[in-house]
Amino acid sequence: MKRMVAIYARVSTEHEAQLSALDNQVQYYDDILKKNPDWILYDRYIDEGITGTSTKKRKN
Repeated sequence: MKRMVAIYARVSTEHEAQLSALDNQVQYYDDILKKNPDWILYDRYIDEGITGTSTKKRKN
């Protein structure tokens, strides 16, 4: 049975260590998608370096 899925990955700062963690998260989900050929990627939602403690850096 086909299943539509989305990927959500997030880090809260733009520090280099955090950005590599973001790459690791995306790779993790990509690996899962490869193991599940019936899954269809709908979209990727990625928050890169956007803090959750302040609304100043968030558009919406």
